[in-house]
Amino acid sequence: MEWIGGLQRETYAGAVRSYRDAALSMTVSYVFAYRPHPLHHRRTFAGRRASIRSHPLVAAIRYDHLDDGGLGADFGAWSLRDRASIGGRYTLFRAGIASLYGMAEVGSTRYRVSATSDGREWSRDALLRLGLVF
Repeated sequence: MEWIGGLQRETYAGAVRSYRDAALSMTVSYVFAYRPHPLHHRRTFAGRRASIRSHPLVAAIRYDHLDDGGLGADFGAWSLRDRASIGGRYTLFRAGIASLYGMAEVGSTRYRVSATSDGREWSRDALLRLGLVF
């Protein structure tokens, strides 16, 4: 879980005040461990590479909430409100130090809309990624 908040922002052109935006992100994942993981910390590239090799299947659910501090309403624009998604990663092929993996994610995004914006409140998407780690 992570929360990020702006303490002080610059004033946008045409605005009479600054906007204190914030974001909350929560992720829950389950790792299917088939092989022992050689490194305990995954913050480095070597740690991520070792994780992809030793944990070939990972499933995750993520929720993000974004607060624009009133910027969208004041300017008559849209902004992101919430995003929820479910996805996973699977290691497709390993050869020596190289690993090929695929990622998939499906999600739904909700927007803040105003009277002058296009009025679209929801979008749904599917994302696919193919990666190579060596």
